[in-house]
Amino acid sequence: MTKAKINGVRLKISEREPLFAGTADTNRIELSFSEEWAGLLKQIDFTNKTSGESRRISAQAEVCTVPWEVLKVEGDVSCCVRGIGADGKLKMRTNEANLGTVLGSAQDDVPGSTSPTPEVCDELAAKIGEPTELETSEKSNLVAAVNEVKHTADGKQDKLIAGENITIAEDGKTISATGGGASNAIGYFGVTLTERDDGLYTGSKTFAQVKAEIESNKRFMFIDGYDCVFIVTRVGNAIIEFAGMLDGTDGWLWVGVASDERWEITPEVRVTLDWYNGLADDVGKRTNLTTADKSNLVAAINEVKQAADGKQDRITSTNKLAYSLISGTPTVPTVPTNVSAFTNDAGYLTLATLPKYEGVVE
Repeated sequence: MTKAKINGVRLKISEREPLFAGTADTNRIELSFSEEWAGLLKQIDFTNKTSGESRRISAQAEVCTVPWEVLKVEGDVSCCVRGIGADGKLKMRTNEANLGTVLGSAQDDVPGSTSPTPEVCDELAAKIGEPTELETSEKSNLVAAVNEVKHTADGKQDKLIAGENITIAEDGKTISATGGGASNAIGYFGVTLTERDDGLYTGSKTFAQVKAEIESNKRFMFIDGYDCVFIVTRVGNAIIEFAGMLDGTDGWLWVGVASDERWEITPEVRVTLDWYNGLADDVGKRTNLTTADKSNLVAAINEVKQAADGKQDRITSTNKLAYSLISGTPTVPTVPTNVSAFTNDAGYLTLATLPKYEGVVE
């Protein structure tokens, strides 16, 4: 096992082990940190100087597996360590250190090369959470769950403010109110693909239309017939790329639409460090969540759903709030309809109290 010491911003490799092309889940590096790194989210970058392949993985466990992606071809492998603060910003970065030279060339497919380095997937999955633990009815993906919560919140009532959004009806006993709703849902769009004779596809949306959807903050795409959500990974002038994981499998699909309107679906991995960082940006930083639970997105969605479920349904002309249900209000008395119900405490003359006139009218 390779051993490395990180003292402040200085990274030093104290022990090395041989690196051979084509190996996976074999080479490990043990990291020891000085006290300056306490409380920081630690990451380590690996780069093969010959192939240019780079991978960034979590270094929180302090024993990391060297990604197979940087061991595919001969060449020097370097590494450096990064420290991220609670605000999501880079706080510390070490020098680059030589991890060793990869020897030999891989003759066959690299073991495990059908999926990204596990640490990368696990780190991102931890930020997302387990979809099966969603309390929403829709658990297929986060976009659908967020939209369900939004639809629920749209039917709920805003905080009632006297004189602003409360109206007392003419009967004096019922109150109606205006307002309610939530912020816009996460954007997505759908397309239908028709296969061509050359193995490519024609899409129901053009390249320009897809680009416009993305520019309007719709970063997720659904394709008819595919049980997964595709996430945009690259937007260029000549091609737009998406990646999606098939439901119930570890298989990834790459989808691209070119400016000449050619759509292509490829069952291969095109996961790069830029793709991962872009996906992480789409997921967002948990520290920016305004929910009390910031552990992962599933937990945050559940918290928002519980809050929305506990709110009053929106008050409208057909869904009125009974005056009797409002606490701290005065009791409205029933107004008598007969004059005889009143007490004559002022002593007004009535037929019964009118003095009799016993004289003669001439």
